[in-house]
Amino acid sequence: MLNVEVRVENEGLMREFGVRLGTVLGAGDVLLLTGELGAGKTTLMQGLAVGLGVLESVESPTFALIHEYFSGRVPFYHLDLYRLEEPEEVEALYLEGFWDGSERDLGVMAIEWCDRLCYLPERFLRVSIGFCGEGRILRFEGVGDWDVEGWGIGMWEE
Repeated sequence: MLNVEVRVENEGLMREFGVRLGTVLGAGDVLLLTGELGAGKTTLMQGLAVGLGVLESVESPTFALIHEYFSGRVPFYHLDLYRLEEPEEVEALYLEGFWDGSERDLGVMAIEWCDRLCYLPERFLRVSIGFCGEGRILRFEGVGDWDVEGWGIGMWEE
């Protein structure tokens, strides 16, 4: 099981770490993100999109709920559940259709404010972002089968 903690000192390093993460993720990978407002979830996702080869500008999907990007090496589905308050609202999105490939082509799926989910995929990478002075602490917890051997130790170094 993957369980790693990384400290990033500023926004630029957060984005850079996202780029590195994006280069190793593939179709079917699901990231569940937690962290307070302003913690850096969207900044991390902007870097991740670059690592996936996404050409479009990536912004928070707070008001749209879901932004889909198809210009990278795999589709990137970026969701923000912050505005959803009722479990029925989340269920209506039929998110399992994204993570199991039954409704959308498999891609990398990132869900901000994942605490709003009523159910979880069988396999996901939970990314918790917390404040630590001026920097941030990123905690990665892999649930399910995560083969990170090929990621290389440099992935986790600043």
